[in-house]
Amino acid sequence: LVRATRASTPPVACFSSNATTTPTECLTWSMVSVTPHCLARGGASCNLRCCRNRGALGKRKIRKAGRVESLKDSAGQFTEDAFLGGRLLLRQPARGHRLGTDALLLAAAAGAEGRVADVGAGAGLVGLALALRGAREVVLVERDPVFAACAAANIASSGVGGVSLAKVDLFDRKGVLAHGALADQSFDHVATNPPYDQSLKGRRAPAALKRAAHEMAGGDLADWLAACVRLLKDGGILTLIHRADALAKVLAAMPRRAGGIAVRPVHPQADQPAQRILVSAVAGSRAPLALLPPLVLHGPDGGFTPEAGRIHRGEGALGGGS
Repeated sequence: LVRATRASTPPVACFSSNATTTPTECLTWSMVSVTPHCLARGGASCNLRCCRNRGALGKRKIRKAGRVESLKDSAGQFTEDAFLGGRLLLRQPARGHRLGTDALLLAAAAGAEGRVADVGAGAGLVGLALALRGAREVVLVERDPVFAACAAANIASSGVGGVSLAKVDLFDRKGVLAHGALADQSFDHVATNPPYDQSLKGRRAPAALKRAAHEMAGGDLADWLAACVRLLKDGGILTLIHRADALAKVLAAMPRRAGGIAVRPVHPQADQPAQRILVSAVAGSRAPLALLPPLVLHGPDGGFTPEAGRIHRGEGALGGGS
């Protein structure tokens, strides 16, 4: 018996309920009311309804960082991965940009009060985690059709209320304004993991989906952050994660309406340089920049530090921001 999650997990989305449809094309998955216990080992059948049409699921993969458990679909195009101690089981592409520590750090650092936008949401981990933390309403903003389809399935399968999807290009100003949920100055918090623009370091992400997640198309970082800040009410907070070596670029790209900037470096280990930064800014603030205490992810033994462990389990927020 291969267990993907605990027996209390809510129903999950079926990869395909139609034998003529591939998982990529199936955007209206049937709901499976059974706990996803995969029995597909050594030719045995699986009790997931999708397997009656698509065949056995691949074997489970466990990734050390975050103790993420993963079940592949029969075509190997998508996986379902457990996050936050099994409270979320999320569908995402098996290749390309994958949910992981960056998303969990952002979810812990961002505010979860009132109305929240997760911009560049991908498969939706950040926004769904903020909804679990108590946000009244969460809007996932994603333009890529594959990630948007995963996010829609994850909203449905998670059982988390108050979460919706806006399939819109952030750089399409008319499209954003036409979407009823994305009015200017209507959000208390915006969380974003902007494309990292791999060309900054002279290399390109290899997979098409990874390129889409890591490279800007239609604008630059300043355009991205300006669009995020436009969504914020006065006093609303933008929180983002980026590479540490892009700090100067992030600060230069911040719109004038954003102040009270706070920067927290994230180090793999205490004696190693920071690899990520968590940056927050307050709409309408004129407070000076603050450099926050660092977050260290791993101890000398390679295991998570207590704070990093709590973040990966979804146990509380990362305090000390703006």
